[in-house]
Amino acid sequence: KLYRPRSDPLRRLPVLRMLAEPVERVAARAEALAALIAEAPVEVEVCATTAYAGGGALPMQGLASRALALRSDRLSADALARTLRTGATPVLGRIERDRVLLDLRTVQDAQLGALAQAVRNAI
Repeated sequence: KLYRPRSDPLRRLPVLRMLAEPVERVAARAEALAALIAEAPVEVEVCATTAYAGGGALPMQGLASRALALRSDRLSADALARTLRTGATPVLGRIERDRVLLDLRTVQDAQLGALAQAVRNAI
């Protein structure tokens, strides 16, 4: 029933909303997060990336996305990723080219403040 057009599936199903969101909105969210942690002692860059929906019907279907790439002079990428995962607000990222990438496709606007605080706490 939730997938019927009259029920507005994009509004009611967060996964569909994330899959359908234009990359420009994801990029804007990444830029907003970068601004929120600008004072933290970490190198921050918004970068293009590819997100994947996971298994099921779309296991290899990539989606254009944007991520925040974090690099610290004080912590290795492994240590930063571990600190983010084990913090009071766990944050999952991935490591690429010695940076921790936080893909913003699955982050909601209302979560940016908590995510920024988690990153500041980890640094």
